[in-house]
Amino acid sequence: MDAIDDYIRELTSLVYYMRGNSRSREEINAVRRELRRADEARLGEMDLLLDVEEEAAPEKAAVRTEEAPAAEEPETPARKQAETETAPPPREPETVVMTTRGLAGAPDFSRNNVYAFTLKNPGSRTTLTYRASGRRSTDTYGDIFMTTPDGKRHRAGKWQPDDFSESAEEAGCKGLVPITLDISDYVSAPGPYAIEFRWNDGIDPLVICRVKIKSLP
Repeated sequence: MDAIDDYIRELTSLVYYMRGNSRSREEINAVRRELRRADEARLGEMDLLLDVEEEAAPEKAAVRTEEAPAAEEPETPARKQAETETAPPPREPETVVMTTRGLAGAPDFSRNNVYAFTLKNPGSRTTLTYRASGRRSTDTYGDIFMTTPDGKRHRAGKWQPDDFSESAEEAGCKGLVPITLDISDYVSAPGPYAIEFRWNDGIDPLVICRVKIKSLP
């Protein structure tokens, strides 16, 4: 294990050196391919070194200001009718939380990077919040696709190194900063949806720890 770890560190340092010295993209990509092969070999020997405990953060209760009770009014037929014709309660946001750990990398290397869910009554605004980062560095790039109930596939967003402050191994799942993306343009009807994280460049694959969909009334 130590030998392959040392080899991966040397390849990673070489990529940064080549970038800083304006080497050609073809040369850099050749080293990246070798790095990914070494990474896959390492993965075959050991699973991801991550803290897999992940719990949904408790929602903060809304602060309500209690008003002083009004003076009791005499009961009248009109008042009694008004009390029986109460308005329906406000609709709560529809929320789906998925904590299956995923990995978005090269096609043969990816696993659990598609998150399927169903919205029964989506509202006017829907957001995607996810906790993720590159496995051992933040050098990772990719696209986020969304499949809608009509079967169409849309590019809903992307990720890049500037989105992350720490790697997944450094921060652990609980330490990753949540990233929120507005996906309202792609949510207009009830039914099955899917979010796919597709890697397309960088030294490291993307580790996904938690995905949350929230549709507001």
